[in-house]
Amino acid sequence: MHEPPSKEEIHSFNRGEGEGPHPDNLHIDMKGNIGSQWNNAVVDILLEKLLEKKADREYWGDMPEKSDMYFEDLILQKLTRARTSWRNAQPHLNEEGELESIDEVEKRMITTKEERDRAGRVYTRRMSVRGCALPISTLATPILIIDVEIHSSGKYTG
Repeated sequence: MHEPPSKEEIHSFNRGEGEGPHPDNLHIDMKGNIGSQWNNAVVDILLEKLLEKKADREYWGDMPEKSDMYFEDLILQKLTRARTSWRNAQPHLNEEGELESIDEVEKRMITTKEERDRAGRVYTRRMSVRGCALPISTLATPILIIDVEIHSSGKYTG
């Protein structure tokens, strides 16, 4: 499991006294803001490493050209997802006000994944049956309004 930097490391870096993230041993500030000084330095380090690989045509191959901002955004999105996953894997307080055990964390994560998978299957089924992404209520409301107007006045004025 990822070990975030200590509060002391982050605070000293923010004051300009500490070294900050080390390129060979990166630690993401999972507890703070994703846009913190520490995490911005992590993004810069990762972007620099990526751009070094991009400069090597043998490594990069025929990948399409994209801007540095594009890659920075991809890195930031990936860090955001990693941070969310890490936070979800941390023990939460249960109903008794105690931290969950590792088994309880695992059970909660499995249950959450199963619920997300089930919702995805329902969405996919709706898409294949209806052939569109809009929920039925989104489609039904305008159709009902049109029907009411046609039946009340004999014509659609919309």
